[in-house]
Amino acid sequence: MGAWGAGSFENDIASDWAADLADGGDLEMVRATLETAARCPPDEYLESDEGAEALAAAEVVAAAMGRPVRAIEMGTSGPHAVAWGKAHGAAGKPDMVELALEAVDRVDGPESELQELWAAETGTGAGASSREWFSEVEDLRNRLLAG
Repeated sequence: MGAWGAGSFENDIASDWAADLADGGDLEMVRATLETAARCPPDEYLESDEGAEALAAAEVVAAAMGRPVRAIEMGTSGPHAVAWGKAHGAAGKPDMVELALEAVDRVDGPESELQELWAAETGTGAGASSREWFSEVEDLRNRLLAG
């Protein structure tokens, strides 16, 4: 999975996505990423890479709403993506918030590889546990709902 923590940006895929956003990405990139997850039919399998990117994009929406993630692993591109979200308020408009919520629900639902991978994670050693990941996802959902 390439994850070093349970946070939305604490994996290789989301970190790379955040770097791409900070390096010239636009609102359409955020929207397209969210739509990939949100529009994935419930009977189709959502791949973990798409799920990880969708959670990162939802974090950008939350940041644009003025509700950024509290803790970001400083060794990632997450802080740059959050800063991008804060600077682009359009990412926090109601249609984007609704899309972000749909994407988060899809990533955290059945037929989601990322959810399955984290549900199986025991958190032994230095790794994060499934409880931590589900808590992070719930915190993201609550920040989006608070808008």
